[in-house]
Amino acid sequence: MLGLLLVGCTKPASKPAPADEDVVAKVGDRLFTVATVDEQLEAQPDFVRARYNTPERKREFVDSLVRTELLVQEARRQGIDKKPEVQALFEKLVVQQLLTELARKAAPTEADARAYYDAHLTEFSRPERVRVAVLEFGGTSNEAPADKAAVEKELLKLRALKPAEQARAFAALVLKRSTHESSRGQEGDIGPRTRDELAQQFSAQVAEAAFGLKEPGSLSGATESQRGLVVVRLIARQPGEQRPFESEKAQLLMRLSAETRTKEMEKLVAALEAQTKPTINEKALERVRVSPVRSPQLSP
Repeated sequence: MLGLLLVGCTKPASKPAPADEDVVAKVGDRLFTVATVDEQLEAQPDFVRARYNTPERKREFVDSLVRTELLVQEARRQGIDKKPEVQALFEKLVVQQLLTELARKAAPTEADARAYYDAHLTEFSRPERVRVAVLEFGGTSNEAPADKAAVEKELLKLRALKPAEQARAFAALVLKRSTHESSRGQEGDIGPRTRDELAQQFSAQVAEAAFGLKEPGSLSGATESQRGLVVVRLIARQPGEQRPFESEKAQLLMRLSAETRTKEMEKLVAALEAQTKPTINEKALERVRVSPVRSPQLSP
């Protein structure tokens, strides 16, 4: 009904009088021709238009056009179309339609979306990650950093254990010795990390050591970090992923359409400002008052 009202509010352009056989309905001076009704039907969403596929349903549609036109004509007789709030609504609709037309003229194509995808591949990829547990020997204010030979000796003991025993022994050693405070309570588990994240958190050497581990449960050597020595235990690997263009195409077209609409609007406004040269009276603007926000009244 809203769509029909909006169409009904627009006065038809002056055209040669149609032949009688082409007139489907007449409401006062307004004529609804076969072409007019066809146009109105085509403007409806697919799921709505599909309802009007029988003579009875088509009659319902024309009846709705007639009722809408009757209301529009009565609103005009009462001067409602001249009210400021109605004019303001009409102006908003006109601007919205103008922007829609601008966007349609410069609508991005699949080739545009493909070009953007190819130029921004990293946006559509997920880098490889490893989930690791860390055992950090960073030293404390009362204790010097651990000696690398001593740490390697501890590692030899761990590697000699069976997988389940090794996991328990590693967790116990983390709880007892690790200086990495945030992961000590999680048995050293710091969650999935990319190569860059590990390099930033510890060091490039630690990142290299972690990504060099292939099997869950395997241990790295004692590796230099920004705070001392770090031993990494691999929990799991998450392979990287490149999302294909076809899966991103619809979203890309929507994004590019929104960007195009904004750019076209800015260009048009800039051109119109240069042509019209609008002015703003700053002193008068200072006299504009904004009412304070009223707090909602609580019911007793």
